[in-house]
Amino acid sequence: MSRFTRWLSQVPIAVALLLMPMVAQAQGPAVITGIVKSEFGDPLENANVYIVELAISVGTNAAGRYTMTIPADRLRGQLLQLRARSIGYKADAKPITLKAGPQTFDYSLAKDINRLQEVVTTGVTAGTEQKKLAFSVAQVSDKDMPVPGSNPLSQLQGKVAGANIVSASGRPGTAPAIILRGPQSINASGRGQDPLYIIDGVVSQGGLQDINPQDIENIEVVKGAAASSLYGSRAGNGVIQITTRSGKNQSEGVKFRANVEYGVSDIESEYKYPSTHFMLMDETASRFCVTVSGVADCSRTVDIYQEAYRINNDGGDFSLPPVTFANDGGISRNPGAVGSRSLFQVNQFPKTYNPIAQFLTNGQVVNSTLDATGRVGRTNFFASVNQLRQEGSVKLFPGYTRNSMRLNVDQQLGGNLNFSLRSNYTSANDYNNGGGWFGLTRQPANAQLFAEDAKGRLFIRTVAQQQGAQNVNPAYNAQNFVPLNRIDRFVGNATARWTPLSWLDGEFNFGYDARNNFQESQQDRGYRTSALSATNLGTISRSAGRSYSLNASGNVSARKNWFDESLNTRLTLRYLYETQDSRSQSTGGNNLAVPGLRDPDAAITDFFTSGGTETVRQLGFFTNLDLDYKGRYIIGALVRRDAASLFGAANRWQTYGRASAAWRLSDEPWFNVNQISDLKFRYSVGQAGNRPNFTAQYETFSIGAGGALNPNQPGNKN
Repeated sequence: MSRFTRWLSQVPIAVALLLMPMVAQAQGPAVITGIVKSEFGDPLENANVYIVELAISVGTNAAGRYTMTIPADRLRGQLLQLRARSIGYKADAKPITLKAGPQTFDYSLAKDINRLQEVVTTGVTAGTEQKKLAFSVAQVSDKDMPVPGSNPLSQLQGKVAGANIVSASGRPGTAPAIILRGPQSINASGRGQDPLYIIDGVVSQGGLQDINPQDIENIEVVKGAAASSLYGSRAGNGVIQITTRSGKNQSEGVKFRANVEYGVSDIESEYKYPSTHFMLMDETASRFCVTVSGVADCSRTVDIYQEAYRINNDGGDFSLPPVTFANDGGISRNPGAVGSRSLFQVNQFPKTYNPIAQFLTNGQVVNSTLDATGRVGRTNFFASVNQLRQEGSVKLFPGYTRNSMRLNVDQQLGGNLNFSLRSNYTSANDYNNGGGWFGLTRQPANAQLFAEDAKGRLFIRTVAQQQGAQNVNPAYNAQNFVPLNRIDRFVGNATARWTPLSWLDGEFNFGYDARNNFQESQQDRGYRTSALSATNLGTISRSAGRSYSLNASGNVSARKNWFDESLNTRLTLRYLYETQDSRSQSTGGNNLAVPGLRDPDAAITDFFTSGGTETVRQLGFFTNLDLDYKGRYIIGALVRRDAASLFGAANRWQTYGRASAAWRLSDEPWFNVNQISDLKFRYSVGQAGNRPNFTAQYETFSIGAGGALNPNQPGNKN
């Protein structure tokens, strides 16, 4: 055969090879459409239609319609499940054979009254329905929080069984304290009893007060050790995970929402204060008798209100000492045994003032939010800006102001690669001078908190009685001592998920939480006191702190269905790394050279500087196996190995584990008790740990005169 003939014989083969991709490409993608409605025929907006094996998810529009497009290169004629889910409704699934061309699937979802099909992501390695959990995880969604508060933790009050949430202070910007599992230690010094906070996969370093509650989609709370064991040595006090809103269930287009809330602060009930006294008065009951040595009682009387004016007006940087009133049994003056038995607090003041009411106000609360949610092509997003201004209920306090911005993006980069970004920036100003509420409650009925002297100054000493440390006017302190704490915080998470096969996926997470704060505190030169004090010369301090928390993890999950898909199995392997770093520095001094200069250099005496650095490292890995037979018999097992630098060398590595099982009795075909809609028996056992404080393993010293080192704490290196 000639060379030309051989060449001609190969042409049809080459042409066929060239045409094969063109034929495959000509087949086009699969286009799946349909409508998702409720059982009553109402369209469900923002319902989620998805295929787990392909990691593809789309949302429905206002008419309940959805469109899912699957590229041709992912079509192999495989038989999969097309699922539809909407918050508050039972999920539904239909079999689908992936092939080119259009297909239509409609769904009618029934109400999930018992919320058994809500998907939980805390304490598990993948989203799991509530009804299939073998341990307890509480979930609070945005539907349960119709009126957002100023702090996410306040949203949980009364909604999570066993969660003890207490507000130690009513000061604006203060986060309440929460204990999930009861006190875990008789000595929590340097550790605290707070649970582990996770925000969009980021291990939080700075609490939750900087997060806008209107950005939250749901909050999940883990109390038991079995569910907490997934998080190792940081979860002994429980876990609270916050998931913020995203646009992943949105249809094509952009929706804007503006919300402005206005309110006023108020004190719930009135504090009872003493309106009478047992001091001796003259026969007109308008003047008070003064004790003069060697002279009979009431030989001299004074107007108690004029006396208060005199000691404040005629004094300089401190008030003058008042006269001594007969039978004055104030806070710092003991009336003696005889006086205690014979004196009765029944005398009326000539003029009375409510000290509590004088200091209270209806401070404004303004919470403004503008957000946008949408989908453009393969990009889903949620963006928001928010400002919270909270003045509080006490006069002269600037209160708390928080400005925040959020951007959450979900991007489908390719047929089997997805990327998501969660980011939030917060800037807050917190004015806190310590309150003075205790001193306010000790003010007697003749106290005039906002009385001024001839120079226009508030009284530094409100009353002329012997009140000791409570002589100081809390209103003067609030007016002239206004420390400021400025906070800047960034919380961000990036997640990449790759699904190379329908039964295998890998995920990488990176989380970062950085917080900077700057505190300034100053009592200016000439600051008034109730007696001569070094404070009159002024004092100043400045401090700055920077902390960050970084966590990264790599995750591989394999799924396999056995026995005609009766047995579903999932094996997960994960590696984790965490680091926390905190640095602080402060400086200041006393005796300011000139008033009004807000610089530490103004201090002449007692100049100081201090600082500290803490760095913590932790790594871990775990494996988890989940078995689900016919949705009725559920078994899980987990083993985690952790190492943390907070532990001594001999105990640095710790092992945590979990075993769980559940039997859904109500799903058995022979269970025909109509009065019982759900019956499940479950058992779980696991371990979760606590970490010691930073200095527990170190021998510490204090620096004395001349640089001498004095032993302070022996430390426990193991």
